Formats: sequence, structure tokens, C-alpha cells
Amino acid sequence: MGQRAVEEGLTCQCGCGLTVAACNHLECGFAVPARQRIAQGLASGEPGQQILDDFRKEYGEKVLS
Repeated sequence: MGQRAVEEGLTCQCGCGLTVAACNHLECGFAVPARQRIAQGLASGEPGQQILDDFRKEYGEKVLS
């Protein structure tokens, strides 16, 4: 699972109603750090599903798109 797929699996929590991949707020307080966190996790070999699971544990089911 690549960066884009993980981002599409998460709903942005800024209130835009879009996925993290689609959020177009330039300085979004959720999507920008989430993208960085996803990139770092994947770069260190963490599976995409594990990253999604971590977000779910932190934010609840509502974060999954």
C-alpha cells in the first residue's frame, strides 16, 4: 500500500469532509502532518495497514474513509 492509498484511507479531521489525499487547505492542521507521518512510516518500512490502524486507535473509526 503506497502513500496515496493510505492518504485516501483517511478522512481529514479539519472539517473539509475530504480525504487526507484530497484536502486542499495549504496549511491544514491535520492533513499536512498526517501526510508527513504517513511518509515517514512507509519510509521506515511500516505497512500501510498498520499506519491506518494507528490513526484509527488515535482518532477512532471516524478517521477511516
